[in-house]
Amino acid sequence: MWDVCYNIDVSTKHTSLRLSPILEEALSAYLKKQKIPPSKTAVISKALAEFLAREGFLQEPQTGEELLSKS
Repeated sequence: MWDVCYNIDVSTKHTSLRLSPILEEALSAYLKKQKIPPSKTAVISKALAEFLAREGFLQEPQTGEELLSKS
């Protein structure tokens, strides 16, 4: 399982996305339940990377920090 990264490396690329209200509410609820909430970017990056790895489009990196620092 990948680590969730709390700091974003400056070499990451910016992208924007729109979430449905249902996904936004679920994401917010998840973050509120964490003792130390990660950033939304970290959670979405981890979820997307796991999905892409499962579909065969991404090799699983060793850590969330490695994932977020790759450009």
